[in-house]
Amino acid sequence: DLPWATPGSGDGIHGTFDGQGYTIKNVNVVTASNTVNNAGLFIGGKNCGFKNIVLDNVNVSGSLVGNSTAAILAADCNSAEGATGITIKNSSVWGGKYTGGVVGYGYTHTTDCVLENCVIKGGYKLGGIIGYICSSSTAKAVDNHTLTNCTVAGTDGQYAGGKSEYVMGRVVGNFNTAGSCQNNKIS
Repeated sequence: DLPWATPGSGDGIHGTFDGQGYTIKNVNVVTASNTVNNAGLFIGGKNCGFKNIVLDNVNVSGSLVGNSTAAILAADCNSAEGATGITIKNSSVWGGKYTGGVVGYGYTHTTDCVLENCVIKGGYKLGGIIGYICSSSTAKAVDNHTLTNCTVAGTDGQYAGGKSEYVMGRVVGNFNTAGSCQNNKIS
């Protein structure tokens, strides 16, 4: 049994997955493009967190149907642990109403992540780090990230869930919470 997974629970990771600086590389994740789904190396969930993980050449292809989410690391992450100390290199993600380089959709924070040579393309709310961050009860942070030679763009005129425009940002697509988005470097 893995310490961050609850066997048989059916609702994803519990606790924080600490990659201890190890690298996961050369992975392709492809989901059905005609159904609502979550696409990412991890699906995530309400009780998960991620830290100290290096991803290299991880490519994710999701769906534009409905409320689909997509990210290189975690499609969704809704916990106090959040995502911190993540490095993603030479990777890409495509699709989703909520699409991000690190997290697609989250009621969580992200801090101290590095993205190099990545392409993030989404169907509605998309950002280099997180596509959509929301919280009505506690402040969340999207702080201290570095993005180098990264592209954040719409899915070439295709839109998710019946939308007709993109909401995007180099760091955050849609910031719907009290908190901070600061000390982020883009080059």
